[in-house]
Amino acid sequence: MAQSKQNRLRKAIEDTAEKLENSAKDAVEKVSNKVRNRTRSGGIKPHKHCRMCGITIPANSEKRVCKEDECVANHEKEEKTRSRLRLWLLFFGAFFIFGLIGPIIMGGL
Repeated sequence: MAQSKQNRLRKAIEDTAEKLENSAKDAVEKVSNKVRNRTRSGGIKPHKHCRMCGITIPANSEKRVCKEDECVANHEKEEKTRSRLRLWLLFFGAFFIFGLIGPIIMGGL
């Protein structure tokens, strides 16, 4: 009985290993095909992608967002959120450091 469980487990492991090997080969083949296609077509022009929607934008654009109103509004909203987060992290970081060092300074005086 234990032998049959070992055989089933061994078979399952072999099947999984074979599937993994096949998927890895497929992935390598897809990447190599993409590389070959790029070199044939002269490569990809330098560009950036919009942070909000992902469409391509010119490489020389200042902001990393396209000119869509929705993307610009979302980007501004994220910037406000980031700046607010930085402020809170600075505040709590200073509070934490003062909590550690403050008693040493106050006790030392």
